[in-house]
Amino acid sequence: MKMKILLTILLVIAIAFAGCTEEPTKNETPTDGDNATPEDNESGTDNGDEVETPEEAYEPQDYPIRLKNYNAISANPLEINRTDTVTWINQQEDPKRFFSIENEEGLWDDVSISFMQKFTYQFNETGEYHTYVPPWRGMNVTIIVK
Repeated sequence: MKMKILLTILLVIAIAFAGCTEEPTKNETPTDGDNATPEDNESGTDNGDEVETPEEAYEPQDYPIRLKNYNAISANPLEINRTDTVTWINQQEDPKRFFSIENEEGLWDDVSISFMQKFTYQFNETGEYHTYVPPWRGMNVTIIVK
């Protein structure tokens, strides 16, 4: 019997102290000490309802072009943003087949990639670029950089 009384008392005390540790919620009205003063505001002026938000930083994307069955599997034209990268991946089923990736604008020296190898290029300038894998016309891709 003493054990039940002791457990009941401990339970009541635990519940009583649990209410003392509650954090204030956002819906509560601030007290005078919680209001910001002009000294607390960096500019020293009241902005009212205006809230400055920092510009979102653009996260560059990677766009794959899969070279398979003598075709480039990708959007054509492929529209990307400046600083995005394009990755050509040789997924031809013949492991002995390599592809030479070339471009008309001279962005890079001709690159050859073998089975399951990749070539990645970052486009830093806006414009329209023409890439191809000779002699297969199905592997031509136009890349438009905005």
